[in-house]
Amino acid sequence: MNEELRRISSQFAIQQALARYCRGVDRIDRALLESAYWPDGYDDHVAFAGAAPEFIDWVLELLSNDIATSHSLGQSLFALEGRRAVVETYFQARSHRRAPGGEILSISSGRYVDQFEEREGEWRILNRKVLLDLRREIPLPPEQAPPPGPEPSWKGQQGLTDPSYQWPALKAL
Repeated sequence: MNEELRRISSQFAIQQALARYCRGVDRIDRALLESAYWPDGYDDHVAFAGAAPEFIDWVLELLSNDIATSHSLGQSLFALEGRRAVVETYFQARSHRRAPGGEILSISSGRYVDQFEEREGEWRILNRKVLLDLRREIPLPPEQAPPPGPEPSWKGQQGLTDPSYQWPALKAL
């Protein structure tokens, strides 16, 4: 494979790992999160710093009390060096959370500064540092909370009951 094609292929594989991370967090999908990190990886994630498997346990427990979570990725800058890459990716995260006294909307924007490593043709996160540029928590008045009742079929859900898991191609990620 020529060098330009290898660079493009590597960048795409890294972007896929970043997308698996976001989907794994938003859907509370342990397998997807594990597929984004190397088992010997490390994550310094503002309120947590430690081994990637411990981070996954921590974030899944943290998010299990959320009503909904949504991550979006922005531009990435890549510095590829052989089988390693340093990548800075902008993100936005929104969480609808239960809190004492009501519900809140948490909004965060920042950057993932990641060291990726390719092993046996697969790119995953080896080290991550999260840099927050903005964080706000907005109390939601009771009238803005969704009414109780059955969830419509078009509403996204946390966990493997999310309607997107009905698509075999997405379920297989």
